[in-house]
Parts: sequence; C-alpha cells; structure tokens
Amino acid sequence: MASFWDREYGGFFWMVDCHGLPLDTRKKTYGQAFGVYALAEHFLASGNKESLRRAHQLYALILKSSYDGSRGGYFETCERDWSLARDQRLSEVDLDEKKSMNTHLHMLEASSALFRASRDGAVRDRLRELVHLFLDYIIDPGNFHFRMFFDEDWRPRSDRISFGHDIEGSWLLCEAAGLLDDRDLMVRINETAVKMAAAVLNQAVDGDGGLLYEADPGGIIDDDKHWWPQAEAVVGFINAY
Repeated sequence: MASFWDREYGGFFWMVDCHGLPLDTRKKTYGQAFGVYALAEHFLASGNKESLRRAHQLYALILKSSYDGSRGGYFETCERDWSLARDQRLSEVDLDEKKSMNTHLHMLEASSALFRASRDGAVRDRLRELVHLFLDYIIDPGNFHFRMFFDEDWRPRSDRISFGHDIEGSWLLCEAAGLLDDRDLMVRINETAVKMAAAVLNQAVDGDGGLLYEADPGGIIDDDKHWWPQAEAVVGFINAY
C-alpha cells in the first residue's frame, strides 16, 4: 500500500520497481477495481475503518474519472492525473477500445465487496447498473458467452470467446444479484448463469476435464490450460449446480 498508492493524485500505480518507485503510473480501472476489492475485504476481515475509508475514496475517484455518465460503464485507462488516456489498452494483447468485459467484471466484483462492507446506497445503485450492463450488452444472448471489447457506445469490437471469464462471470453475477435483494433480478441472473455454465461445459471442457482457453466463431483457437480458468471452473460449475 505504501509503495503503490499515489500520494499526489490518489489511486494505485499500475507497476512499481523493487524499491517501490513507480514504473507505470497510469490508472487502469481494472487495477483500481482490485484495489477497492482488497480494501473492502480487508475491512470485512479486520474491522479496520481506514481500509473502508480508503476503499470509498478510491471508488469515488473511479466514478469521477472513468465512469461514463451518459452511456453507462467505465472507461479502461486514465493517466496518472486521472485524465482519460489516449491509449486505452490494458496490455499489449488487448484492443485499444474504450470499454471491456474484463474491466466491468472486476468493477462488479469490487462493487459487490464494497456494498457488502458498507451497505452504501450509491454503491448499490452502481452495482445494480453493472448487473444490467452485463445483461443488456456484455452477455451475447445468442450463445451466452461474454462479448469482450466495446466502443464507448457499447458496440461489440471482438468476436473472441474467453471460457475462463464466462464461467467466472456466471458466479460473480449471481453473487452481485444476491446482494441487491431483488427477487426478479435474481431469477433472471440464475437462469442466465446456468446457460453460461452450460455453454462452457459443452464447448470448452476437454476429455481430461480441463478447461480450454479461448475460441472464436469457428471453434477453439487456444487449447492451453491456464491455471485461473481451472479454478474459476470449479467455483462456476458448483454455483451452476
């Protein structure tokens, strides 16, 4: 925390060196979301009110600088001073687009944790909006996979399928909807989550039980078995069951 927190502008640096000096000062919403998540969970585990205060401070910075108030959702990357970056890519392998499934998935995770910790009404509203963004734009109703990249008007910019994110998102959406105390929304999310899990089960589980990595409309394009989709598959399939 001491090395990664930007004392001048607030928020977390993306990368520091072994001496704690910043190497990449950009404020990537994906990384800031994990900061909110960690601080909220630390408060829940320890009762440390400073962690909860800092989580709200960081959440407010994200909303002020990265939130798209007219179209909903969050832009990918800001500069150190929280101005919108010209290059929106999370990494070199990602598309230079304003919005991504991945960032919104982890904002969903962060918002769930912060709402659980604080029961703050404004956080609840953003969490509800995120759940509906997934239902309205990010989940493809034709195949129940996540669309991965979008322009700022939510037009899809990629046809790749990430099975690990699909199965991960299926249970994170259930967790988020469960916090909102909305029976109709919970029923809708549960039905969607089961369909997402079924799509992954039918298309991505190899003969040895492992989860394949990525596909496009023509079929599997990456049959590697990275560690994190295997872990998410355990949670996601248990949740679907």
